[in-house]
Amino acid sequence: MSYMACMNCNADNTIQSKSVQLLILALTGQCNLKCSYCYAANQTQQPMTWNTAKQALQYITEYSGTPTIQFTGGEPLLAWELLVKCVEWLERHKIKAKLQIQTNATLLDDRKIEFIKKHQIAIGVSLDGFADSNAVNRPYMDFGDSTMDTIKSIQLLSSAGIEIGITTVVNAVTVDKLDKVIDLAYYLGNVRQVGFNLVRPQGRGKEEPLITEQILEAGVHKMLNRLEYWQNITHRSLIIAQIDKVNKLQKGYTPFSHCYALHKAGMYVSPDGMMYACASLAGREEYCLGHVTTGGDSQKESVLLTHLEPVVDMCTQCNFINYCGGACYSRVRAGQTINPLECTMKKIFIKYYQNKHTMRA
Repeated sequence: MSYMACMNCNADNTIQSKSVQLLILALTGQCNLKCSYCYAANQTQQPMTWNTAKQALQYITEYSGTPTIQFTGGEPLLAWELLVKCVEWLERHKIKAKLQIQTNATLLDDRKIEFIKKHQIAIGVSLDGFADSNAVNRPYMDFGDSTMDTIKSIQLLSSAGIEIGITTVVNAVTVDKLDKVIDLAYYLGNVRQVGFNLVRPQGRGKEEPLITEQILEAGVHKMLNRLEYWQNITHRSLIIAQIDKVNKLQKGYTPFSHCYALHKAGMYVSPDGMMYACASLAGREEYCLGHVTTGGDSQKESVLLTHLEPVVDMCTQCNFINYCGGACYSRVRAGQTINPLECTMKKIFIKYYQNKHTMRA
């Protein structure tokens, strides 16, 4: 299936509730960490009200499939009671959805873990490896090291029989230590998937020092070599999110890559109820599509799609498009050209996938 063939454009250019496959609810703007690259650092700190959350949940009830609802923040565990209320409302109204929490995990305890397990909520933990990198990137507000608290919570999840995914941000601190993230994932034992995301040039991320393509290539290749090492020793596979996405695109398991915004299939709701097509665009007035209580503004949605079109045009000229699915618009905006680091990283994963499948053929 080609990239353009799976474009999903409604005639009226509006995000319809029945088309929303991914709903991201930022339950609070507050966080107990002060990450060096936080893209949401300048967003509202207020918690989301129950009325706002309910309005957002109602927005996806008409979707004919099984939508994914991700609870995020800030740190969503700071709004635990609201999260519980959302989950119970969905179950009470018999709405089937895939539920996810993206968290730093430092605030997890046995009570929360019991609820998470009972309601089959998938857990994604933000962790940048061992303390030599995670403590630099992801300190507490007082700059104390959060690493061991996160690891202890992951071990609590393991004791409860819960597998997790880890998301690691690739920046100047972590780029030459990505292999250590693989070491940590195998050490913990309950990590099923690891994803590597480049820094977004938003919030505090704007101040992040740049890395070169050569340094990125070296770091990613070292990580993949370590992955091979552990797989050969343990005979246990670890999913790399970017490689898994390539596989799903090739096998037709998913009609498009990460960009739900481009296909009008995603909606991010900030704590104050403002709607955006993507979390990466949140906090920017020019990308706000409306409020959950009043619905989307068709004119603003049309303008957003116009902004996204140049990305599509640039990407469709690339030979890797059907393996990649296209660039991230939030990383294109600053220079109005595709981020070479994003392309470099994606191509490494694509070539790794191709080599593996050539060997099996």
